[in-house]
Amino acid sequence: MAEGPNTTLGGMHDILFRQLERIANQDLTGEVLEEEMRRSDAICDLTKTIIDNGRLAIQVAKLRQDAASMAPEVDYLLDAPQPKRLGNGKKVV
Repeated sequence: MAEGPNTTLGGMHDILFRQLERIANQDLTGEVLEEEMRRSDAICDLTKTIIDNGRLAIQVAKLRQDAASMAPEVDYLLDAPQPKRLGNGKKVV
């Protein structure tokens, strides 16, 4: 029985190197090699998406850390509730 996916960067690293070993196999030719190359392309695309998503999460965490000194509009962009304001600019509690 196959194990579930390893969702760590180390697990992703292992997957990438296993796939590299598969496509580097000199015995692969023709359709089998083409299939492994398509699989490699898919793995690389997904890996890039995972890395980009992680990078975005880090950027959001940094922005949240600095949010106290930022304009309220930035809080809204970070999915924080937008405070209601009166005509004089003061927050409504």
